[in-house]
Amino acid sequence: MNNGYFQQNVGSEYAGGGIYNDGGLTLNNSAFSYNKGTYDGGGVYNDGTATVNGATFKGNTAEDGGGWYNEDVLTMTGGSFSNNTAEDGAGLAFRLTMTEMRYNTVMQYRKTLSVRSPAI
Repeated sequence: MNNGYFQQNVGSEYAGGGIYNDGGLTLNNSAFSYNKGTYDGGGVYNDGTATVNGATFKGNTAEDGGGWYNEDVLTMTGGSFSNNTAEDGAGLAFRLTMTEMRYNTVMQYRKTLSVRSPAI
């Protein structure tokens, strides 16, 4: 998806106010503002493979991962997170999976990063 804009959406079940991905997702220059995930991923919930180039996440909310909640593979270049809120990982929450972040502004205004490993 190129130049997508997701604003004031609410996830229909548990996750993904803006987008719920369980397959493949590519975002280029997209914006997620003021979306709400009931539990995980206010802006995006990813349980697949996601590639993000230049995305902004602002004012999104969820219990975990206000801006983005990642369960699987994520490569993000040039993203920014600001004023997202969550109990755990306001900007970005992810499990210890394949996550690569390059040239991103991740932290602004809130506790924004959470890393959780699966139970052993």
